[in-house]
Amino acid sequence: MNLEQKYEALLNEAQRRQLPDVDSIRLVFQTLSLASTVDRDCAALLAPHGL
Repeated sequence: MNLEQKYEALLNEAQRRQLPDVDSIRLVFQTLSLASTVDRDCAALLAPHGL
């Protein structure tokens, strides 16, 4: 799954700093990216109805 650019940057920084549990951080960023994508898709579908 592609992460949003801001999450990629934060994840790269976390890896550079060797923070613990980078995999969990990645999972959170994937969830946030997915939620953002769903939100944009829903907004596009609802816009023609004025919602």
